Amino acid sequence: MVFQLDSIMYNDQFYRNMQIDTGKKYGYNSAQFFLIGNKIQKTDSINILKIRAILDKYGWLGEDVIGKDGNRTLAIIMIHTDVQIQEKYYPLMKKAVKQHKLAPDLFALFTDKIDVNRGRPQTYGTQLHGYNDKVIIFDPIRDEKNVNKRRKAVGLPPIEDYKKMMEKIYLKQ
Repeated sequence: MVFQLDSIMYNDQFYRNMQIDTGKKYGYNSAQFFLIGNKIQKTDSINILKIRAILDKYGWLGEDVIGKDGNRTLAIIMIHTDVQIQEKYYPLMKKAVKQHKLAPDLFALFTDKIDVNRGRPQTYGTQLHGYNDKVIIFDPIRDEKNVNKRRKAVGLPPIEDYKKMMEKIYLKQ
């Protein structure tokens, strides 16, 4: 199963990394960028079928069973799926955090993704709704003046540091 999870994560990240590079080279509104987005959607739909089969059979598997990378793969694929599936598995993931089978920072990413998908302000400031070669734009953040307190509580760096990290990833240097 660990090998399968490694393969799923590789496929998930391959096109996302390609899309970032393409966005930097041709622009984030280019045809090339959107073409890769279609490949991401196809890969996501395949990956979530595999992850759902694992979760439905075994429940949330902790690092003790599938390792840190395997556990992270489960969370990342859930973050990259549609909101109906996210909401279905939300209770399972929330329980996994309480049982120390899922890192709180990954659950924060997941929670923010659901909120943004539902048009609600995010809690932890992990989601972006736009970037181009000059600026990173965060989706709306609930009670933004206290976001760093919430981020610290789940093991995330201050939002200012996170923004700098996102700028290094997404913006032309």
